Amino acid sequence: MKKLTAAATILVLTAGAVFWAFTGGFFAGDNSAFTLPNELTSPSLESPTEGIASMPALPESSQPAELAGRQRPVPTGLATDRGDRYVMGGERLSSMPGVTRVSSSAAIHPDALLSLGFDIRALTVPVLGSSYAHQGADGRFIPVAPRHIAPLTIPDWGQNRLPTLSLLPMPAQLEVVITCSTERVAHRLTLEEANAFPLLPSRTYDVRILARYDGAQYTGTVNFGYTIATNALPVRFEISGDTTDLGEALVLRARNLPCGTQVTTETSLPNAPVFFSDSRGGAVALLPVSIHVTPGDHFVELRAGGALARFPITVLATEFAVQRFNIDQSIADQTVNSAAANAEYRRVIHPLREVSDPVQHWQGRFSYPVTPGEGRITTPFAVIRFVNGVGPSRHAAIDIALPQGTPVYAPAGGRVLFAGYLQLTGNTIAIEHGLGLKTWYYHLVSLDVQTGEMVTNRQRIGAVGTTGFSTGPHLHYGMSVFGVYINPDTATNTDIFNWN
Repeated sequence: MKKLTAAATILVLTAGAVFWAFTGGFFAGDNSAFTLPNELTSPSLESPTEGIASMPALPESSQPAELAGRQRPVPTGLATDRGDRYVMGGERLSSMPGVTRVSSSAAIHPDALLSLGFDIRALTVPVLGSSYAHQGADGRFIPVAPRHIAPLTIPDWGQNRLPTLSLLPMPAQLEVVITCSTERVAHRLTLEEANAFPLLPSRTYDVRILARYDGAQYTGTVNFGYTIATNALPVRFEISGDTTDLGEALVLRARNLPCGTQVTTETSLPNAPVFFSDSRGGAVALLPVSIHVTPGDHFVELRAGGALARFPITVLATEFAVQRFNIDQSIADQTVNSAAANAEYRRVIHPLREVSDPVQHWQGRFSYPVTPGEGRITTPFAVIRFVNGVGPSRHAAIDIALPQGTPVYAPAGGRVLFAGYLQLTGNTIAIEHGLGLKTWYYHLVSLDVQTGEMVTNRQRIGAVGTTGFSTGPHLHYGMSVFGVYINPDTATNTDIFNWN
């Protein structure tokens, strides 16, 4: 027999404890040398220790029941040159299913899922396919026949990280591909990124480890893989409040959603909430309450994954101020009274109201769009307006009187949906902040951003002016959730949109 100094290729998953698993039919946990037959054929399992030199023979009474007194087919293990069984070391393995204690080492049944408690496991991952060669004791590379077997499944995983991946020897190239079973996004990661990849509850993840060897002892590729199912937690729904004024918004959340599960809604309010993934195993939606809603008792009902919740909502009656003013008739005729100006506005602006980005671009509370303390609000949100004796109409924004040229800033991160001139509103900017939440800026004298540009909080986007339908320099500042305008002061004065 010739001494084999090269360790076989292995992949070990650990959580809460560290173990070294060597396949190829030998154990080297105590760093001692073992000699193996040079042949690559698997030994018979009638003798549990055949082909394992320097290891005490297992007494018949201490063999795993499945192995005692009969021959079993040779299962496929991690290494594909041999695959008769796994041998692992450590006193703590003695209480595990399918384990027989032998001095300071233990023979493990290869089909056993090795469990060290509720959330501590050590298990060996099978090869799904391979095409590589192993250097034999005489220095020649011996091709190993490819094998294709079903992946290992780890059920009811209770941790938010994958079992730690360890691969020995390290390959020249390594890629870990993690895919949620009902999603089409494949995360291609390094080994370090995979070990830090966050797992969400109620998910099944397919994990593939692609290793390419190009060294003195191994050459070729090996494809490891397993499936891991995280613990299913009950779906939970939440709402930020049960009472609201007209022109405000509520936040809805669904937590612990199974992968790919959609939230369906029913509500007595005219605008149903639209849910977006929150990247934490749940979903979030903004529920706007229009200024035109009838005050009184309303509800919203949410369903997902067999769970249901019905939330009562009381919409309070709100009194809005009445505003009357006159404007030069020629300006009114060119803007608010112009069929062409209104048609252009509807063509450009109305479709933007329904645009939404599925990610939240903002972080924290919204800032004020001008320097705090500058200007004064001349028109509060949702006033009832009469212009040149004609009305009533509603002003679904606030007007801030400021000197022309005063800088205007983005109140939060977002994507510029439109930056251009419209006959009705003059120089106009619309920003999508994510989840259908938008801000609007009218009558600017200049524009400092372009359509499609990403902006950050407090980035200058333009300057105050008096273009379009305007009686003097001021900023028209509006906010909407999809097509429903809400009070922009709420986002500035509270953390309502960051309620968690």
